[in-house]
Amino acid sequence: MEEIIQFTDKSRWRQNYRYAVYEHRLLTGEGIQYSRSFIVIKNSYGVIIHFTKLHNFAGIYENKVFRPLTSDVKAKLYYICAMLNYILIEKYQMFRFDHVFEVTKESLECFFRDYALGEKVDGGYRGSQSIEKCVTAVTVFYQKLRYKYGGHVKLTKEELYAEHPVYTKQGKLIKKQIPDFQVRGIQENHEIFRDLPTCGEKILPRSSSGGETRIRKAHSNICRIKEI
Repeated sequence: MEEIIQFTDKSRWRQNYRYAVYEHRLLTGEGIQYSRSFIVIKNSYGVIIHFTKLHNFAGIYENKVFRPLTSDVKAKLYYICAMLNYILIEKYQMFRFDHVFEVTKESLECFFRDYALGEKVDGGYRGSQSIEKCVTAVTVFYQKLRYKYGGHVKLTKEELYAEHPVYTKQGKLIKKQIPDFQVRGIQENHEIFRDLPTCGEKILPRSSSGGETRIRKAHSNICRIKEI
């Protein structure tokens, strides 16, 4: 267990360190480029001070014989690091967890909620796909931890997953394990711009004066609906 995370609550280290993703790029003798990503701990200067083995629990190409050389868990590690920084560092005064094994379902629910409702740098909000990927990555991460370390991990399998009946493409009813979290987020707003009908008018053929009149009327109606 000590190989997973060496830090404990001493000398106020949380104020000076963060979990981060480190990508190591490699090249085969045949010139094929690929990368391997790891979860590391960096100090306030951005210097890596510790390599962890947490990337081994991200889960990629599980239960498959073939695994592409270029496959990497980098995308999933960013979600896992965001969760670790939130629960173990940023919200330490709230949860008081000193180890990754101590994380509870309630703390994960808080993280997912703030992840979904928190504003991005550009002022927007994360979409449904990003939220679902985050929940899936974190849930798989703890499932893998529990599979190896058993009862040392506080989260139980029942807290992580719930069975739901689903139909396959062939119409067969099966039970599928789905992450047992429901996260509220800001719905994406795909707005249609006002000048889009104008662009459409320019490229439509005008074979007759009657056709041109119908196009202008349609454009007027669309803009009126938009204003309402």
